[in-house]
Amino acid sequence: VPRHLIKMTPEQSHAVVVDASRSRLYLFKNQGGFPLLVADYYVTQGELGIDKFREGDKKTPLGVYRVNRTVPKDQLIDLYGAAAFTLNYPNAWDRQRGRSGSGIWLHGTQSDTYARPPLASKGCIVLTNPDINAVSAYLQDGVTPVIISDQVEWVSKSEWQRERDDLVGLLNAWRADDKNAGLDIDVDKLSIFRNPGKEEVLVVNFEQSVHDGAGANGQKKVQYWMRQAGS
Repeated sequence: VPRHLIKMTPEQSHAVVVDASRSRLYLFKNQGGFPLLVADYYVTQGELGIDKFREGDKKTPLGVYRVNRTVPKDQLIDLYGAAAFTLNYPNAWDRQRGRSGSGIWLHGTQSDTYARPPLASKGCIVLTNPDINAVSAYLQDGVTPVIISDQVEWVSKSEWQRERDDLVGLLNAWRADDKNAGLDIDVDKLSIFRNPGKEEVLVVNFEQSVHDGAGANGQKKVQYWMRQAGS
């Protein structure tokens, strides 16, 4: 099990994890909360590697992202192949770290080429056209998590479950704190992912109900938890 996928919401039927060191994209099915590996594919990444920092550096970013939207077929030029999906780079964590740039997509390969070499994009994750067509069936706009890692850390199911229980417990303790009294979080819309990189960072997404004079409204929140001094 990849250590990055800690908790998905029931709505997130699948998740994508990219291992840049192996030029592989792994597709996981959310099987009752457990990430079950169903397929993996060869991918191409940025010409100058990973850890994107600025516009035009020809690198692929590392982080926890999501599929933003499917690019309509009539807007696709041949460069993007059979299908394309935009990602939400830069996210809040990227912007806080001063990272810039845009236009990071998952997409296919131009019609005169079956597959590109491993380092041959401007920063996007590029699959062959048969593979992007296969993956397309499982990608949900605004929902599917896409984790791009320098190297996937694989753990046993028991180790994954133990760490998941510990981190969900940590979050529940935060929710129960007096400072958060009255915080109305929908646990079915709560996800936890481990951010790739040297810093130990968790990405927590949830929906919070905010009550006002007109009733209750849902607000989507994202938190970044960092390990410091062992906790």
